[in-house]
Amino acid sequence: MSAPSGAWWDQLSAEPPAFGELVAHRVHTAPDMFLAMDHESAPHLLIALPDEGGTFADDHSRGIQVVAHKLRVEQRPESPFLDVRCADATGREMFRLVVNDIIEAVQHGMPAREAVETTLARWRRFWANVPPAGLSPDQVRGMFGELWFLHVWLMPLSSRHLLHWAGPTGARHDFQWPDLAVESKATVAVRGHVHRISGLEQLEAPGSGKLYFFSLRLREEASATNSLVTLVERITDDLRNDAALLDRFEELLARGGYSPAHADRYRGATFRVIDERLYRVGEGFPRITPASFTGGPPSGVERVEYEINLEACAPLLVARRPKELPSAIRDMRA
Repeated sequence: MSAPSGAWWDQLSAEPPAFGELVAHRVHTAPDMFLAMDHESAPHLLIALPDEGGTFADDHSRGIQVVAHKLRVEQRPESPFLDVRCADATGREMFRLVVNDIIEAVQHGMPAREAVETTLARWRRFWANVPPAGLSPDQVRGMFGELWFLHVWLMPLSSRHLLHWAGPTGARHDFQWPDLAVESKATVAVRGHVHRISGLEQLEAPGSGKLYFFSLRLREEASATNSLVTLVERITDDLRNDAALLDRFEELLARGGYSPAHADRYRGATFRVIDERLYRVGEGFPRITPASFTGGPPSGVERVEYEINLEACAPLLVARRPKELPSAIRDMRA
């Protein structure tokens, strides 16, 4: 059974019940779960508990209260439920997203209390780290490019390559190993593989190793099927059986400014992958670094931004598809 759609919520009565009562609509069995509404028109998720099992409460989440207590639902005898209530009338869309995740976790066999605790903890991470406005279009494309390289090029070798994704941490390069780094860029430029570079250090090789540059050329099209959200969902599915890696992935998403709360907006930006290329950054690669200046950058220059066109360095192209990945990266320990 899938998580509740908007239509399921719409099946709740438009009129609130009498004081102290709940109107409910069943969305799952074994355990019984209901979407409900109280006399103040506040939505609830009710999850039947097998026994009273002691006390349980959580009021640390934004606009959501959780308590275990006895309720009478669907004219059944009073019995214990875990009651997840929306306490903020302005946050009901967010509440629906959280509830969907809780229901999905229970459907996958997670005990009710654990499903509520882990889901709320995950959402608290996004609430704490993500700016209310979410990612800009340029940031969406940038994260899409990083996740594309991770999911399509690296994770088929080992899902543990996720641990080397450093873009959201503010590191100099997007992927880092002890003796190797990869910088990832995505572009929608019609002129080809043209990218904006920010700073003099971005294309400077790591101190004791090689630097590669991954270039992803995209076209934004309404009929395309790739989006930042679909990439996040695919990687999440791949990591579902490794709780530690999934937790790390979600932490990195949050640090990078991504939140499921903005997923509907991000779904609207769909991309067709036109071309993908991996270059070795070396002599002949178009770049400006501190070494480009005798004695360092001119005094008073605090920030340098410039564009590069990778058609100027065709001899440094090393791969156009994942199976051509250089052994220097392929053999790197995950």
